[in-house]
Amino acid sequence: MRFRLAQNNERDAKAFCELSNSLYARPVNEDYYRWQFFACPFPSLLNIAVDEDDKLIGSYCLHVQEKVAWVLDIMVSPQIQRQGVFRKLVDFGFENLKEHDAKAIVVMANEKAERACVNGLGWKRINTFLTYFAKPEKAENNFILEYEKAKDFSACTQFQPSSTLVSNARTTAYQNWRFIENARYSYDIFTAYKNGLPFGYVVLKIFRDPVSENAFGDIVDIVWIEDDKEALVDMLRFSLEHFHVQNVGNAAMWLQTNTLLDSVGVRVGFKQSEQKRFFCGNALEDDFKHLEDASSWFINMSDSEVY
Repeated sequence: MRFRLAQNNERDAKAFCELSNSLYARPVNEDYYRWQFFACPFPSLLNIAVDEDDKLIGSYCLHVQEKVAWVLDIMVSPQIQRQGVFRKLVDFGFENLKEHDAKAIVVMANEKAERACVNGLGWKRINTFLTYFAKPEKAENNFILEYEKAKDFSACTQFQPSSTLVSNARTTAYQNWRFIENARYSYDIFTAYKNGLPFGYVVLKIFRDPVSENAFGDIVDIVWIEDDKEALVDMLRFSLEHFHVQNVGNAAMWLQTNTLLDSVGVRVGFKQSEQKRFFCGNALEDDFKHLEDASSWFINMSDSEVY
């Protein structure tokens, strides 16, 4: 067994997709591989383990954004699980990470990955993100904001989460990569205007189950420039009506952002469920220990590649 960085070539792409599709229900293809690991506007390190025949048997990717390394696509072939491959992949990834001056490493994990990171690596479970659901419905009153469907994020550069919280920077390049160029999902982006001036935007995704044909909606990202409770209520009402028009039966979002949005979402009717993801991490320097505190972060569904 040996370790190396994956390359942007057909062989590595095919091998990655074969392993991923053998482990997870959400299919990936070579377009996803190239978009996720080689088209992103920040350093991306796809660390892989290969056997003596150079067959891919494990992966551990690091996206380095704003001095924070985000882990994704953790995989180990079932034939070699519980043989120390995961830990060796992590060590190899850390060696490659040194040149990027990361101050913390985090992951949005399922239960299995959470156990591996917390119990196996000694990281901290920073937060448990619960999914909130609401029933899409037609808005009872007229909207107080005006909405325009956006083709890209060129007009949204002034929209950033709270300056006091840590988050992925919503640069035009990042947002266009994440939502416009996404190789797995399609999104609807709406810019909200207040008194003729940009107030914020919301990114919505609809998933239709190919078997049942049921539709599910996610409010993946929502950002605003000033704390206006009624305007935020309006943005959520607009989102729910959009889903209603598209015959979506259930709408979901995360409401642990440490902002006004959390209480506004509950007010609009979003209710907590048992569906969860685990946000785990480890500060790499003492001056960045605050990143192990849930109250330091603005996190929503856009920070998980699942949505």
